[in-house]
Amino acid sequence: MDSPCDRYRRGLVDPRSDPDNTRGAPDEGSTRLPDTHHMHAAATITSTPTTTRHAACVKTIVFTDIESSTELTAALGDDAWVDLLIAHDTLVEACAAEFDGTVVKSLGDGFMLAFPSPAAAADFCVNLRRRLDDDLALGELRVRAGIHCGSVVPRRNDFFGTTVNTAARVSGQAIGGQTLVSEEVAKLLDVTMTVPFGEVELKGLAGTYQLSSLVA
Repeated sequence: MDSPCDRYRRGLVDPRSDPDNTRGAPDEGSTRLPDTHHMHAAATITSTPTTTRHAACVKTIVFTDIESSTELTAALGDDAWVDLLIAHDTLVEACAAEFDGTVVKSLGDGFMLAFPSPAAAADFCVNLRRRLDDDLALGELRVRAGIHCGSVVPRRNDFFGTTVNTAARVSGQAIGGQTLVSEEVAKLLDVTMTVPFGEVELKGLAGTYQLSSLVA
């Protein structure tokens, strides 16, 4: 039986109405991304077919992380820290759902999430930061994030591949309260949404990467 990604590649499934909530993108050609209030014109993701034995689809991956969580745990105590973490997790999950995001997995003091487009992922990160700042209980948390998009391999409710690894490394370059995006993501966002961050090396990945910082 064809997977949702297979059906979507042939144009038989609208990703916005995919009952399996799996919004893949074609392995070749381009996919029209949904408009958001940040974007005046639709953008496209162009993917190059990946040589793999496993069915791949295109996703925008986000990693979040609470800066200095070890120090916060020691300062607050275990019970108070866990209470704060529960409130943080609830907020992240609710905010992700508003922008068609999927929580792939919890990472203890952060999350790996998947979104149907760079715009949706960026909107999620901007709104999450604003809500954290506005919440008196959560205001002391400094959450950093990284965004990258590309081909991923789905397996057992998870995603694997270089795109995932790159998103994790991009997140690791950020400081608390900051969201960094890869060059591929920045090109698909409105120019007013990012400012240059710089060229960096990402651990375990060849070459250098041009990153941008997301503007709230």
